[in-house]
Amino acid sequence: ARLNLFGGRNSAAGVMDVRAYRYSFNTWNDASNGAVPFAADANCTYLASKLISNLLSADYIGTSQWHEFDIGAQLGGWSGDGFLSIALRNFNTVFGASVSFVSRNSVPWDGSKGKEPYIVFRTYDPNPSVQSGAFAEGDVSDWILISGGGTAAAVANPYAEGDALMELKSGSPVTLAQDLDTPAGPFYVVFSHEFRTATGSLEVTLKDRDGNSTLLGTVTAPASVAEALTTTGLRVEAPELLGLDQARLSFTLDGPAGSLLWLDDIAFSDTAPVGGPVLRIELLGRGQVLLAWPDDSVGFVLQENAGVTTAGWNVVGAVPDVVGEEKQVILEAHESGRCYRLVKP
Repeated sequence: ARLNLFGGRNSAAGVMDVRAYRYSFNTWNDASNGAVPFAADANCTYLASKLISNLLSADYIGTSQWHEFDIGAQLGGWSGDGFLSIALRNFNTVFGASVSFVSRNSVPWDGSKGKEPYIVFRTYDPNPSVQSGAFAEGDVSDWILISGGGTAAAVANPYAEGDALMELKSGSPVTLAQDLDTPAGPFYVVFSHEFRTATGSLEVTLKDRDGNSTLLGTVTAPASVAEALTTTGLRVEAPELLGLDQARLSFTLDGPAGSLLWLDDIAFSDTAPVGGPVLRIELLGRGQVLLAWPDDSVGFVLQENAGVTTAGWNVVGAVPDVVGEEKQVILEAHESGRCYRLVKP
């Protein structure tokens, strides 16, 4: 087993010999603390040590690093779930060397002996992700519904055959939430959404296990329904939101009764989402129409319909030719008009 702590030193030369101990029972609540008396008694078992070298500005996430304590098989009787009480001790003579561990929330420590911090530890996923964020086949088993009257349910995705997305409907605020770990470095919460009414707003929040909630962003319904999914990315870079375990990511729809929202493809990403390609349409003057889009647009499908509606879209069967830096398709023009769009299934 491994205990991973993210942090480092920001003062004093040399190294700090930090040793991790396990308490046989949890004498504290579910909150991490620093500068509390270390109870060196029979209830404490040595696990492992780590030499933590000097790092400038350790409170700044870019200069901190993971410190892995190899605690082997010394967690006998622990199933890998629930909480562990872990205490950290300074075993050399360094004083005034500030350390800030942010594996779950900030645990500051001035390095003083007799005032070592403890954390309540839970298994942290080194590669955290959103589970079932695409709602494939209507799978919502990893999500929590919190509602006083609104509804949330998986419905068929009209833009991708055989796919599903989440439909949130307000009666009172309705929340779709998931308990998860957050990445150790800055990241984006990426999701696709479409307001099906001109009312309502969507709030995205992240709450740590101590109950501290942060609003990541708000999306408000447009004046008219666009009938297209929009991808949004919310940047998360505050140190207190990074490297959390068992944080709660929530999507809350609020607004007048009947406000309706579609939600899909929720994920963590290292990069901001990129907008879709621009579809160029040109009348050729001989009863034909040219449709073109960037050649480097991967995975997009050209569809057509008699009007701008949710239903009735069909894939254009013509195979595009690559001309210069574009994919191009030439089709016969319709006297009654035709609508075209690019969709990424």
